[in-house]
Amino acid sequence: MNAPIILLGLSFLGSVSLLLVREKNVLRAVIGTVSVSLLTCFVIWFPVDEAIDLLGISMKVSSSLVVFGRSLKLDDSNRSMIAFLYASSAYLFISAGWLHVRKRYFSVGFLMTASIAAALMVDPFLYAAIFVEIAVLGGVLLLEYQGSRNSSPKILESVYVLAMIAILMAGWTLDVGGVTAGSIELAFITKLFLGFGIVVLLGLPPFSVWLLKATQETEPAEWTFVASLLQVAGLFFLLTFLTHYGFLRDDPLTTYALKIGGMVFLWFGSIIGIFQTKIGRFIAYAITADLGFMLLVVSGLDEDAFMYALVATSSRVVAMGLISTGLTQLEDSGVEHSNTGALPLLLLAAGMLSLSGFPLLSGFPARWGAIHSNLGGDASATTTVFVSIVLLSLTSFRWMFRLIDRAGWPVFRPDWKKSWPYLLMLILCLMIGIIPQVLLVWQLDVINGLNMLPG
Repeated sequence: MNAPIILLGLSFLGSVSLLLVREKNVLRAVIGTVSVSLLTCFVIWFPVDEAIDLLGISMKVSSSLVVFGRSLKLDDSNRSMIAFLYASSAYLFISAGWLHVRKRYFSVGFLMTASIAAALMVDPFLYAAIFVEIAVLGGVLLLEYQGSRNSSPKILESVYVLAMIAILMAGWTLDVGGVTAGSIELAFITKLFLGFGIVVLLGLPPFSVWLLKATQETEPAEWTFVASLLQVAGLFFLLTFLTHYGFLRDDPLTTYALKIGGMVFLWFGSIIGIFQTKIGRFIAYAITADLGFMLLVVSGLDEDAFMYALVATSSRVVAMGLISTGLTQLEDSGVEHSNTGALPLLLLAAGMLSLSGFPLLSGFPARWGAIHSNLGGDASATTTVFVSIVLLSLTSFRWMFRLIDRAGWPVFRPDWKKSWPYLLMLILCLMIGIIPQVLLVWQLDVINGLNMLPG
């Protein structure tokens, strides 16, 4: 017995079982959320490489599995990252429980989660690109509609195939060439491959076209799930690369590229987002700005920088769940034609303002902390972050007033049987914004796990 095969095997069984459930989405959401939550607990607490007594039988669960000469490992170096991945899926599953999503949403979402988990477990790490491509194929299934000419799944598949080839090529140069800071030409080629792969994986412009189209072509719960999981994978890839390969940390060009790239994407997302005439496209550009902030703080290449990046990613996942719920409920209620409830507007507002970094919401602590410490000595970076918060927050408020102007002032009429998960989501958003220390243990576990990597 070994931990990776247990985790992946149970994930596959969970995905298949969700396909067999023929009842309403609520039941699928409950089964999916409970299943993913139990696997989250398994990843965090189940003892590996230790003898345990199970029903009177002594057994030992190995932390590694060898497949075709490559190993899958589930140990203290990646437990916290994989646990966060499964916890994110549980959060997004429960948020879609009372929304109109297709039957495949929960099953394919489960498989996507397992594929990215396998990518985080594979050693050597750069071969994770193969498992990420499997997850991307799951994303294609979520975005694709039979009989429709929607182009977002085709674009997603095309750009990610190129990205995964680039990462595999980088892995080949590292394995064969033994790249170090001294091998300048080979190191430069490797960084180009890795940089291209990370930019595509995060969905940054110009490779965010699939996301822009998906916001108009697919259900909010579907494109937010795909974007959230791939961006979580992108951050963990980036942190693992920077930790594992010393030549990346030793090269000032890496720091410079992360810093300038982060500032460019912050400005780009914040300014272009102002001029959008469709709310989905504004949200896509707000996500771009948030990713730019994440790259900017990562450029510090120290423990504090990584911790701020982890908080920013956690906040983005929380915001995406709020946005998908609010948008779907507003569309279902016909917001442009009649009065709607206050809760959908509140969920959407909280999600957009969290992406913007508005005070007291989940996106604010990372920005405020970075301004005071990580970016404290850099006036241009600090100004960029502050201006981005102001521009995106004002644009978010403008969208809320537009929606209210179309539908009239909202009426508070919650259905408590259906609304309790969404109220918990709002509480979580406020909790992270006011007491970000709730994430501290997880952050430290991720950092400690990364420190266990070679390099």
